[in-house]
Amino acid sequence: MVHGLNPVLHIEELTRLPLRRRPLAPPGSAQVYLGRSGRLYAPTGGLTTRELFRLAPRRVYEVDLTPHPLETTCELTGDAGERRAIIGVTGVWRTISPVAVVTHGVSDVAAIAQPHLLSLLRGAVAGVEWAGPEDLAGILDGQAFPSVNLPEGICVYQIRASVRGLVAGQT
Repeated sequence: MVHGLNPVLHIEELTRLPLRRRPLAPPGSAQVYLGRSGRLYAPTGGLTTRELFRLAPRRVYEVDLTPHPLETTCELTGDAGERRAIIGVTGVWRTISPVAVVTHGVSDVAAIAQPHLLSLLRGAVAGVEWAGPEDLAGILDGQAFPSVNLPEGICVYQIRASVRGLVAGQT
């Protein structure tokens, strides 16, 4: 199956009186139930028939837990805004909290990860002068970036950065 950057694979509206246990989530995914109270539940193995009757969930989300590649670009600014560089960032993402993914309505991992990745890049070049792409590449190549746990329930890891180009600064 081809998968994009949306960790929510499927959303299903449930009947008012679910009298039978739901099928288990497929391997590599989790089920998150929206109860009638508005609370989200993600029990391992799903809800029992008794829990389904008591909680009367209105909706179930199937959330992907498998790792996926991530590729995005960030723009770094240096020399008091005189230089701008386009940096390609690659990594791997996976869901670490299905409930947080549903709570935050995550539909584009790259969009929510980009500000955090930009912060990592800025930290890597903080206080270092760079005049061109070669200087910046020397700083970023081989840089060991830490994993990033996003508040939206996603972890980005195996992060790498490379210089894609230098853009003339604005005056």
